[in-house]
Amino acid sequence: MDVSVWGAGSAGLLSALTLRKFNPDFNITIYKDPNVPIIPVGESTVPFFRTLLFGQMKLDYEKFISMVKPVTKWGTNYSWGENKFHFTLFEIFDMWNNTKHKQQGFYIGYPYGHCRESHNMINNEGQFEIADSSAFHLEKNRFEDFLLSESDRLGLKVVDKPVDSVEYDGESIKSVNNGITSDFYVDCTGFNSKLSKQEKVDYSDVLLTNSALYGVKDRDEETIRPCTMATSLDAGWLWEIDHLDKIGYGYVYSDKHSTKEQASKEMFAKYGYTPTGEIKFTPYRREKQWVDNCVTIGNSAGFIEPLESTSLLIIGAQALELAKALLVDKNEYIDYYNNFFSKFWDNTRDHISFSFILNKTHKTKFWNDYNKIPINGVPKIVMEHYKKFYADNNFLGRKDIVYSEGNMFGFEGNICKLIGNRVPHNCEKTIYSY
Repeated sequence: MDVSVWGAGSAGLLSALTLRKFNPDFNITIYKDPNVPIIPVGESTVPFFRTLLFGQMKLDYEKFISMVKPVTKWGTNYSWGENKFHFTLFEIFDMWNNTKHKQQGFYIGYPYGHCRESHNMINNEGQFEIADSSAFHLEKNRFEDFLLSESDRLGLKVVDKPVDSVEYDGESIKSVNNGITSDFYVDCTGFNSKLSKQEKVDYSDVLLTNSALYGVKDRDEETIRPCTMATSLDAGWLWEIDHLDKIGYGYVYSDKHSTKEQASKEMFAKYGYTPTGEIKFTPYRREKQWVDNCVTIGNSAGFIEPLESTSLLIIGAQALELAKALLVDKNEYIDYYNNFFSKFWDNTRDHISFSFILNKTHKTKFWNDYNKIPINGVPKIVMEHYKKFYADNNFLGRKDIVYSEGNMFGFEGNICKLIGNRVPHNCEKTIYSY
């Protein structure tokens, strides 16, 4: 099968490499638009992504360490209004302590400092350790250089050629640029998808941010923090991602609640950061990710917003499912793929929106407007269960109540946000101390 991958950012390169691993006989060409620059923001990942790269795709780990120089990430360190807590990447609540009568989640110490992951975040330790519960901070330019190097090693062709025109035959793509034909097309061309004609499902009613000011500063003598920092600001939140030699930062905000100039002044006044670039976005997903002989992956398929580092996770999941689907009869797989990733995107939207809605202690119009948005989906089910049954011995064991395809945050991920934001429940004993 001839496959053309359009776009040579993280989405395109990861898609091509995953297809090569699972479909070694495919003729795969990556088309790179030389006019599209790399946006120099740090990438933050989750443990699944490490497993995908080195467990399933068998990429060169030693080369990765040498070229990318990653920093270990143990989770997200939230300063969310008046609440400070850790969102770890591993289960810390549904664990039994032989000296206690209930699960550890019932006795949890705020802000979860008892567990290894939180200990590392509090004490800035374990910056270069690898464990099942750890992930990576990646500097984007170095990471994409690594992916290009692996593409070359595995015989993938990279051609400098933008998308100038697309010829369709109904819903099928007939050719690109008046003559480039393939059996299958992977659209990784970004927010303004160049190949897909699918309508967008707009998430702006429950996700209010739509802009980001970003920059990178050289590291001085600061301690490397082994976690993503997430701090609420007046019209959104600030990310900080530590690398070996740099610190990436960005203010994700709503342009309905702040101007670019106001956001820049707030960044500088509170943290001394000066933005060097801007991204405008609309939170959305495609109505269908896969139509006939074309699939969208990455920002072409959808975009939530940067909180919780979901972009590379979703790219990896999409690429992996596509590679497996093309091993069999793809026509029988299209409906499943579209249904699965529609739920994946929608569940991610619900959790990210939930993460903002719970912050009731940062008193500005942006946060007040979020507080008015209803909680939906899996977070709503978990919150109702949490409020009513937290005192029960096995309240955490009821993970079955939130089973959903494409639910990456699970029961514990939502419980973490409820406890971290100090949402009250029916238990007389405080959950914020032992």
